[in-house]
Amino acid sequence: MFMSLPGSTASNRLKWLSNAIAMASVSVAMINILVYFVWGASSEGHEHYYKVSESTYFGQIDYKGWMPLHTLTIPLLGSAAAANLLLVNCDNVSVYRCGGFGMPTAVSAAYHRMLHFTDRVLHSLRLRMDQYDLISFLFVLLPLSSYLYCDIARHMQPDMSIDNKVKEISKAFGMVSMMSMSVFFLIPVTRHGILTRSLPPEKSVRVHIWSGSIAIVAAVIHGVAFIYRWAYLKNSEKNLVMEELFPEMECWTSYEHYNSDDCQSVFVNLAGLLASICIVVLGLFSLKWIRRWRYSLFYRVHILLGPLALLFMIMHVERMVLYLSPSILYYTASNVPVWIHYLLWHWRSGSVALTSVADLSSCGPFSRGLFALTFSMDTVTIEAFRPGMTVKLSLPGESGISHPFTVNLLQSSTRTTEGLIIFRATGKFTKSLANRLLSECHQVEQIEDAAQQPSNMTVFMDGFYGYQTGLHDVRCHQSVLIVAGGVGITPYLSLLLELLREHTQTDVHLHWICRDEKLVQFVNDRFLSQLEFTDRSHAGVYSITLHCTSHDPVQSSSIQTSTLSNRGQPFSAYSTIHYQPSIKHNISKAVVFSSLAFSGLFIIWIFYVRVKDELALHTQLYGILVLVPSSFLIGSITLTVTHKIENTISFWRYSRVDTMDRAEVSKSVGSSFSLSEFKRIESEPSEGRSAVNDNPVRVKRSSLEGRPEAHSIVTEFLEKTAEGRKCAVFVCGPATLVEDIKGAVAEQNVMYMPVYERTFEL
Repeated sequence: MFMSLPGSTASNRLKWLSNAIAMASVSVAMINILVYFVWGASSEGHEHYYKVSESTYFGQIDYKGWMPLHTLTIPLLGSAAAANLLLVNCDNVSVYRCGGFGMPTAVSAAYHRMLHFTDRVLHSLRLRMDQYDLISFLFVLLPLSSYLYCDIARHMQPDMSIDNKVKEISKAFGMVSMMSMSVFFLIPVTRHGILTRSLPPEKSVRVHIWSGSIAIVAAVIHGVAFIYRWAYLKNSEKNLVMEELFPEMECWTSYEHYNSDDCQSVFVNLAGLLASICIVVLGLFSLKWIRRWRYSLFYRVHILLGPLALLFMIMHVERMVLYLSPSILYYTASNVPVWIHYLLWHWRSGSVALTSVADLSSCGPFSRGLFALTFSMDTVTIEAFRPGMTVKLSLPGESGISHPFTVNLLQSSTRTTEGLIIFRATGKFTKSLANRLLSECHQVEQIEDAAQQPSNMTVFMDGFYGYQTGLHDVRCHQSVLIVAGGVGITPYLSLLLELLREHTQTDVHLHWICRDEKLVQFVNDRFLSQLEFTDRSHAGVYSITLHCTSHDPVQSSSIQTSTLSNRGQPFSAYSTIHYQPSIKHNISKAVVFSSLAFSGLFIIWIFYVRVKDELALHTQLYGILVLVPSSFLIGSITLTVTHKIENTISFWRYSRVDTMDRAEVSKSVGSSFSLSEFKRIESEPSEGRSAVNDNPVRVKRSSLEGRPEAHSIVTEFLEKTAEGRKCAVFVCGPATLVEDIKGAVAEQNVMYMPVYERTFEL
């Protein structure tokens, strides 16, 4: 079987098998969860799942409590632990990596085929709907709708009173709200989670938004229905709403009354009311315009009300903590090790060492602040870097909130490899960052030897986040179209050089729409010019088209670059958040994740069955409150132990694989460039450029004025591509550009041409 795989070796066959097992385990777990959502609330499904739960050892203790754990939590955590152990990096796998199992994620080819299919369906129906919204509709809303219908149908009886019917319908909506938060709620926003590591965060968050919206709507219906019962349907001469929602004074002042059934039932209702208020406010502050323009407000409300709503929900429903355990335990097990790493790093180092900043702002009437910031990185972090990855940066004193930035690798004038961030000062945070950098540059100009007078600017950084499969996505196709708008070129700079280094056979057609001449000059000097002076005799064709959209082009001027020197240390990424080259390098990561996940499961279960008191509502919080400090304690212990073992056992030691001579790849040539220079290179004969080396240069350049039409870009690309070649489109830029390109692709008569999109808006 394995011998038939193209380019197969013993090592590659093992990687293929390892990834296949990991993907199979994740797929089985997800199918099991979806089947439960679709069928579990029906009469047959309900009976089946409870019988299975009751037949187990822990189910005999409390089969109703054990049922969500063995149906939802254990399959999810078990598959995630297997993925942490078995998913390996396949950078060296040549051909069959694109068939699905070679990719280090469970989404790869089938996933993008589904996105392409949904795009074509949406376009044919003339619906302006994101593919992730459609996926959320199919795999979140529809299964939960089935659960709601089955739950209501199971409890409805012909002879039931109106009051009881409303009660059962209300409880069904409450169950849907709880189910919506059990799996789909936190997993899409677990940045360091293995299951969503290769998904674009700005897109996977759509699943989180759908799940949260369903939970909010269902919770509101649940609460309103109960209030309607108390106000109008209960057999009472007075309105019972206040009595059912707010405990009497004796319930607050007397512990004996507090433990009574009457007081506890009212406290349960009050907790539900407070939880509903919290999540409704969360929903209002999560509206798109608040997320886009008041992100700090959105973030702070989430940090404050999110945990508060969680505590109230656990007090409201006895088994709520068990149903929420899949999301909570996966989130903590994935993130706690990274948090510990960066807390220790910031405590020891204090800041990232910034090395230089370049002002790329133009002087035209439509210009905005544009800057290129470089920072130092340690060797392990450089080797762990993959094109398209991002870091999150924060400025203590300005904002405690971290903001994502795309990173590229750049060789400095001292022949050291550094990280590069190109950003435009548009929002409050980026403007503050730009002002701080300009202030530092002004101080440096007043000092003769900046190295002897380090600045006091403190910058915190963590990562890497985002794509780890960009190279795989390109190499899976024979011809790709890359469309970038402005700073949207940043995810593809290191990608182009990496493809060049590997002599990838893929033809690349780049269309860059930009109005900032200094940005064009900077990018060409540091990146695009390398395509002219590298051996490409065994690689595909590169076609680079610049579309200048400046309304009033300015003359080329030199780029102002200032050297910075602060007390920080080179940026150090947490190594185990990246795919490792083999299973033995994943052992420590899998041990840490499994220890946190299953010890947390043990804590929640023990506190549920041994400590919780039905007559003392606050005891339901003990499990989740103990889980938080214990996770940091267990995480610290397991990280320390695995680190010691890695340092003493040679075959567990971190292997620096995929090391490339980035000094050669990032070698800087030329010091100035303008649009006229771009046109000059375009007009030069290929023989003149090929004199740099003995191999023919296969890079074509062109420069056009004005903004192009998306349809013409896609059509021209297909005309240049031979029939039968596997094609793909990569696009990054403003949301309007992304949507226009996706629409143009959907209009083409092409069976399969996936779109890999990046946007800068969440």
